[in-house]
Amino acid sequence: MTFLLVAVVVVGALCLADVLLTVAVLRRVRAQSAEIAVLQASLKRYDTEVLVGREVFGVVAAHDLVGFLDASSAASVAEVPRFTDKATGTSALAVIEGDPPDIKALIALLSPVAKIVVGNQAPALAKIVGIPGFPTFLRIDDGRIGHAATAMADLAEPATTVKIPSQ
Repeated sequence: MTFLLVAVVVVGALCLADVLLTVAVLRRVRAQSAEIAVLQASLKRYDTEVLVGREVFGVVAAHDLVGFLDASSAASVAEVPRFTDKATGTSALAVIEGDPPDIKALIALLSPVAKIVVGNQAPALAKIVGIPGFPTFLRIDDGRIGHAATAMADLAEPATTVKIPSQ
């Protein structure tokens, strides 16, 4: 009988230790998940100002407004209506990365106002231009990136030049 009592006490102590360790691990995971959330939020922010002044060539230089979008990104999809508003009446280019079903929806929205680049050319073009993340929007001025932003609301309007007639 003494042996049974000792066995029950030892098993009970082991169970109590297991519960205490589990609670400690859960507290640690919660603390780390909060730190990870802060880190992820900071990683989502990226600096587009490093692009300003870079010279661009080819299809990018031929347009006034260029948008680099990821079809699977909620931030990119949210910017599409503002991009279509700004692209109306300008020479615009939309470079879209992502899965084909998601891309089809964006193509339907953007094709009336912008030239579309998808497929293997989209990531290659983003890499050539040096896009740090999605979405990124560019204003092209005389073959150089004049303005860059992660949101259309932050993208500066194009500079307008006024010609003064000579006398």
